[in-house]
Amino acid sequence: MIDRRAGAPTAPAAYEPPPSAPPAEAEERDVERERGEARARGALAGAAGAAYLLQGAWSLLAQFFFIGSGVFLGIQADQWKEDREHRQAARATLVDFRTELLTNRERLARYRPIYQRYADTLQAAERRGDRPPRRMTEVFERLGWEGLNPVRFDRTAWELALATQSLNYVPRPLAFRVARLYDAQAMLVEFQREASAALFNPLAFDDARVMQWLLTFNAYVVDSRQISAQIDEGMGRILTALDSTIARLPR
Repeated sequence: MIDRRAGAPTAPAAYEPPPSAPPAEAEERDVERERGEARARGALAGAAGAAYLLQGAWSLLAQFFFIGSGVFLGIQADQWKEDREHRQAARATLVDFRTELLTNRERLARYRPIYQRYADTLQAAERRGDRPPRRMTEVFERLGWEGLNPVRFDRTAWELALATQSLNYVPRPLAFRVARLYDAQAMLVEFQREASAALFNPLAFDDARVMQWLLTFNAYVVDSRQISAQIDEGMGRILTALDSTIARLPR
């Protein structure tokens, strides 16, 4: 028998494990842990998505920039090419005008002395009080007749500029001046044609109409000299303006 009196040693108590948590609390902790992990994964995915979207936005902006720059440069290149073609057309047109007007001026220079001699002969006969001629043959002898010799002006450059519309690329003030000069040339040509029809026809060569013929011819000579002098002066000014404009045009 075991003595249970005071002071007597007692046997150790048996091990009892700690009470386990109730099942409901453990399940809640697992759920909370899973939620936390899910939130962390969501945050990481959101950050990665934002970075991807930002990278995509920058890439799209870069593409727009390069495309826009390419379009702009293409437009500028086309504009430069078009401007260059216009300058070349303007230069070619002005050079054509200059060449043609120089040729026309040379022809006018050969025409004017003949009419100057006719005018001098008529004025000298009037100053001397010569007897009026009675026949047409006598008229031609006194005049030292060389024919009417109408001047022929070229206008190919002008018509080409109109046909190709290259006149649009010529400075407008200069284009107007060139147009007026070509009109003056056409007016002289038409005046010569009308005078030729009036002076040289079957009725005009009738000896009974010698004085009428001389009066018509004298008026024609006076007007021709005035018109040709104005045209020659205008040609000089236009040629100077053409040279100046051609020199200023960039190539």
